[in-house]
Amino acid sequence: MPKLKRSRKHLQFHQLPPVWKPLANASLGEANEAAMHAADPEYVGTFKNHLYQVLMREYPYEEGNNARKITWLVIRRIDSEPIHDWRDMQRIKNELCLPEREGFEMYPAESRLVDTSNQYHLFVLPLGVPMPFGYAQRDVSDGSTMAPNNRNKQRPFDEPPAELNARANADALITYTSLRPVNRKAEPDEPG
Repeated sequence: MPKLKRSRKHLQFHQLPPVWKPLANASLGEANEAAMHAADPEYVGTFKNHLYQVLMREYPYEEGNNARKITWLVIRRIDSEPIHDWRDMQRIKNELCLPEREGFEMYPAESRLVDTSNQYHLFVLPLGVPMPFGYAQRDVSDGSTMAPNNRNKQRPFDEPPAELNARANADALITYTSLRPVNRKAEPDEPG
């Protein structure tokens, strides 16, 4: 199998995590902003820092109710290289949409797949609308409290979060988190 070659630029980006700089409004210029709003009424704006550019759109969550919005974040690295740093995606969601809103990346059916560039799409629900699945409680660790026989890894935080869990071992995770299943009917072509 041939070795993958990576550009020096790509390696430099991943060698040391840069210090995070907050996202700021990044106007595309008056004429371009006007054209974006005319072509896409849901366009809110573009935000940028030294690592990422994020285009934001908002859509009504409920038909006839424009007060509650679903936010669509289109995220790309400034250097257009691929990304998938979960913590960065979480931080972008928190900065632009509030920490207590829940968001998700969608991996669509092949018939709806759009894969044309290194852009990532995060859909954020309105405040107070939880996803109908996922963990029920917070569980954040820097890896320092993992049991010695635990093979999971976690990198340290650049800036430690306000609350780290101090669990003695990985078995404690089972006692205070659970999945909230979604009840749905099986599609005709699905088994079960």
